Amino acid sequence: MDATAGLAFLTTVLIAAALQLAIYYPKLPERVAVHFNASLEPNSYLSKTAYAIFWAGFIAFLATVLCFAQPAIPLWFTAAALAILVVVNQFLIAANLNEGKLSGWIFVPIGLMAALVIFFSTHAIR
Repeated sequence: MDATAGLAFLTTVLIAAALQLAIYYPKLPERVAVHFNASLEPNSYLSKTAYAIFWAGFIAFLATVLCFAQPAIPLWFTAAALAILVVVNQFLIAANLNEGKLSGWIFVPIGLMAALVIFFSTHAIR
């Protein structure tokens, strides 16, 4: 992936993260579950506002740090990692909107993130 395509992908992911927050923020409960136990039941909460500030800040911080790490960390890795985090956040949002447990499918994007990190650490860093 060349730099232009990587930047376009990264921009798209950041826009998706912003839209995700803008669309779902009004629908979230005042107390948002942000951590789940081994049974996928919520066991830690933040206020809706604290969650929104944390999520926006975390994505912005991570994107900034990874982008400044160029060329050691390619843009495709940055964009892919952020895209997986957006998917993980969607699971968190769904769990809060449904007032239920976190879906077991959460392990799919977490597994993808682990695979991405393993691939990058074994192939890209020499």
